[in-house]
Amino acid sequence: MREVAPCDICEHADKCGAELMACRVFAYYTRTGYFNSESPRDPSYTLYNKLFSEDEKELVRMLKELSKKEVNGE
Repeated sequence: MREVAPCDICEHADKCGAELMACRVFAYYTRTGYFNSESPRDPSYTLYNKLFSEDEKELVRMLKELSKKEVNGE
């Protein structure tokens, strides 16, 4: 996707990426490809887990490891 994504213009982007959180704006965008830049963002672990189903725990574990490595500069 070449257009601006909701996380590109969000003050929570770094925290969400590092702590694996997501908000409703991101969830809507992943399903529709559209978002309202004025919508309030309230990221949570719960919504992230719903988006990346608990059936995919291995994926979540891997993403957490990758996030830690990025934070540590590895």
